[in-house]
Amino acid sequence: MRYDPKAIVRTGDIVPGTYSWVCVNAEERTSKTSGLPMLNMEFMLNIPGRDEPLKVFDNLPSHPKMLWKMEQFCKAVGIDFEGGLLQVENCIGREGVAEFDFGNPNNKGKTFLQAQRFLHDEELAEWNEKNGRMSERPPETKGREMPTGDDIPF
Repeated sequence: MRYDPKAIVRTGDIVPGTYSWVCVNAEERTSKTSGLPMLNMEFMLNIPGRDEPLKVFDNLPSHPKMLWKMEQFCKAVGIDFEGGLLQVENCIGREGVAEFDFGNPNNKGKTFLQAQRFLHDEELAEWNEKNGRMSERPPETKGREMPTGDDIPF
């Protein structure tokens, strides 16, 4: 059997940590446990030692006891949490930094990384400085709607 040793993809260890991410997909769903709406998010994490980003799925539930997570996400990406509306279109393409850890095991006993805390403001600036990244916060989207159809400027 012949192979190309240069084609190896380094996966690195998947361990809890603080990683930069980009939201590549989001879908509004209904929680199976509470029956309330939630956003199912798909993040690509940049993990040192990996040649390719790691795909991670997580939820932003609207249950009152879990709104803290949605509030942190909104603050991290510059979306107005107080407006009471988080749309899929406003999430896709957003970038940030979060602390990830393994969540509770699923019904098959497997655990996956989940965002435990989204960094914003001073925490984000400190992380960016420590990691040699620009410390630019995304602009607030309060009072602005995403352009659609013919409203998209060229």
